[in-house]
Amino acid sequence: PNSKTPTLFTEFYSILKKELWDEFSEQKNTKIPNTVTTTRILAEDRDPFIDNQRTLDIKESAGDIVLSSFKKLVQRYTHIDEVPIWHQYKNTSINHLARIPAFSEISSAGGSGDALNAQTKETGPSWRMIVKMTQPIEAYGVYPGGQSGNPGSVHYTDMIDHWVQGKYYALNNSTDPARIKVSQTINFSPK
Repeated sequence: PNSKTPTLFTEFYSILKKELWDEFSEQKNTKIPNTVTTTRILAEDRDPFIDNQRTLDIKESAGDIVLSSFKKLVQRYTHIDEVPIWHQYKNTSINHLARIPAFSEISSAGGSGDALNAQTKETGPSWRMIVKMTQPIEAYGVYPGGQSGNPGSVHYTDMIDHWVQGKYYALNNSTDPARIKVSQTINFSPK
């Protein structure tokens, strides 16, 4: 989250996709191919999309597209101090279900949509859990909010830091009510 490298790579790859798929993206009702297809086409260096149709006298290679994209990236950031660190660039927000900004949080999460910890600007793994299938079951989990969906609760955001850092809490899997710790309860008894 505190590195500038993911920011630079994301910017570079965005430029690269525009360079590669320029003619393709100008057509209506078309979608630029995904990362896997783009990477495969660049690696094979023989797809007709690599050649820029506007430069009739030159036939571009994958290397030409990569170099051109890199030069544009360098023009965008002339000094490393101008490059924001990854979590600031990505600006991950953990939104309230009703999209109420006052109840939402900005986090310093790393990750990316194409990584194992697939966190984008507004999406990510809302519940992460590791379970060891022993007797009794041993389980750990974390949720990017808190133990309460109530914005007025002290537990509303108490798990966000652990979620961002990739830390987990031991989960209590007991069916014995005496072994379950309760800090707050809600009583739904009729009047």
